[in-house]
Amino acid sequence: TACAEPGRGSEAYTSIEAIESIMPPSNNKGFELHFAKESPPLLAITMARLAKQEVALKRVTGSQVATLVFPLGRATLAGEEVIARYFARVAPASAGLYGPATAGAPDALAASQIDEWVERSKEIAVSKGSDLDAHLAILNRHLRMRAAMAGYALSLADAAIWI
Repeated sequence: TACAEPGRGSEAYTSIEAIESIMPPSNNKGFELHFAKESPPLLAITMARLAKQEVALKRVTGSQVATLVFPLGRATLAGEEVIARYFARVAPASAGLYGPATAGAPDALAASQIDEWVERSKEIAVSKGSDLDAHLAILNRHLRMRAAMAGYALSLADAAIWI
């Protein structure tokens, strides 16, 4: 299993072997997610699973940035949040990972709020001391009357904050 405390990032309590056991083996016809052994991109992996996308995990040495290689090498994306956003966008609309769809089109406000919380999650992850306390106070105020970070259902924003 893999989990992390809010604000602690991916270094807390990670078992990449457990994640790899639920992901398919590699072939050049599917997605490959390359990452450093010490820092698995948990947000990207979570979004891939929720979006029902098969991704082969490849631990590599020397790479500091997670990279998604598309089937047959037709494209690449670099950066955990970029990859997570891609998977949230390609998920079925019913999943709502990038906010609800209105009249068949994504809700721009909800998607922007999700982006805002993804960005804030990076700040929270590196915060310490009084800065962390301030971020957590903002988070507590925001969630006081809500069950989800943005909109009314769990989304990429919730995963970003809690992973």
